[in-house]
Amino acid sequence: MGEHVNKQQLQIEERWKSFRNKEAGPDKTMQELYGDADEWFMELGPYQLLLDPVKGTWLYYDRIHEQWSDSGYQVGQVIFSLSGEDIVITEREDRPLEDGSTAIQASDETTCQQCGETISSMNKFCPYCGNKINAPAARACKNCGSAIKDPKAKFCNECGSKLE
Repeated sequence: MGEHVNKQQLQIEERWKSFRNKEAGPDKTMQELYGDADEWFMELGPYQLLLDPVKGTWLYYDRIHEQWSDSGYQVGQVIFSLSGEDIVITEREDRPLEDGSTAIQASDETTCQQCGETISSMNKFCPYCGNKINAPAARACKNCGSAIKDPKAKFCNECGSKLE
């Protein structure tokens, strides 16, 4: 299986690992502790993501409400990537390599977006319904950027927009 890597995301998460044990004190501001917000920010096409360095949680910019919202994902839990104009959210598996580094790859299982059955991520077509498998089950609303976890969902649970 090919590796799925978002280098910018990995750099931000590595940075978080080096900062996570810093103790906040009343005499230090957030900027003094963690630096500029730009260092925790990344763009994937039309999507904007920000790692909250205090909680280790990925936030996404909700364009409808013009605010940052919790994606529901923690550092090391998923890999964010693009497929065309759609954000793809893939569960991660980190495996150690002989040199001590870590290889990051997608989980061996995914969910068919058409029928919701759990299948091997190696499949190009769903063995249950014949749907072409071109992206992991997790997806996001094109309108607000909210993560859509139910593969059968037809409407966004955050903004109500029709999903494609």
